[in-house]
Amino acid sequence: MIMPAYNAEKSIGRAIASVLGQSRADWELLVIDDGSTDGTAAVAGSFADSRVRCLHQENGGVSAARNRGIREAQGDYICFLDADDVWRAGHLAELAELINTFPDCGLYCTGHDTRLRDGRLIHRTERCLRDAPGQRFVCSDGYGALARYGYFLITGALCVPQAALDRVGLFAPGVRSGEDDDLWLRIFAYYPVAVSRVVTMEYDRRQSGLTARRAERYENPFPGRVAALLRDPAVTEERRESLRTWRERNRLSRSRQCLLAGDRAGARDYLRRVEPARVPPGKYLTTWLALGLPTGLLRQIVRCRDRHYYREK
Repeated sequence: MIMPAYNAEKSIGRAIASVLGQSRADWELLVIDDGSTDGTAAVAGSFADSRVRCLHQENGGVSAARNRGIREAQGDYICFLDADDVWRAGHLAELAELINTFPDCGLYCTGHDTRLRDGRLIHRTERCLRDAPGQRFVCSDGYGALARYGYFLITGALCVPQAALDRVGLFAPGVRSGEDDDLWLRIFAYYPVAVSRVVTMEYDRRQSGLTARRAERYENPFPGRVAALLRDPAVTEERRESLRTWRERNRLSRSRQCLLAGDRAGARDYLRRVEPARVPPGKYLTTWLALGLPTGLLRQIVRCRDRHYYREK
């Protein structure tokens, strides 16, 4: 397991304790202290367990920290957990069950809940995967699964075979946001994905505001890789077709992000390149209409929508 940490002294103890509480004992945890200036290293080093290794480096960002952990790891499967998130006791056991059932996948994913800033817990996986074919299932086409279920992945609930990382590469260094999505989407091109609806991980959103994050520029470098993947004969036609749809939906999403960031020229440029037949018609139309609204009003609308979506049922 890889745990990048930067100035996480208040939360990392709980995260490490959730690893120590796993029902399976055959693991190693690499905590990568990415140049913290608080007591992160002291808290991480206070756990007297030989399976927990603490590594220190100058601040290089989350990709550099995760990549170092991957290179130092000794196991055949790599899991990830951020220093402010936690696993439930059966997380590794559920991943092992997935691996045993679907041994040829390039990505394994369990369910997760989301802890909001007000402390409420939202059952994200239940909402995304309510129409899934079973408690555990495999998707031959990860891009198609995203279109069907929405974004059901979260980094802290994933496990990747080292062999898949050897094939597609590691996290893109220097990318401030979207570095994890970029890696998972590269894996989708060549491997099926195994999914469990069993919730074994809790993602903590209390450190950031959702609307503010939506307004940030999303730096995922994967769109720049799409053309080469579409030409790669190793990518099946099923995945190439779903990847074309992913590209158009991503352009629509980028347009909406530009609008929230106040970049109308960028929003219009992305929107003009969208193939309407490959995106939800309602979102396509409302994005064109939103070009005429003030940025402040758009952000208020998104905040209201987010409050409605994340309210407890």
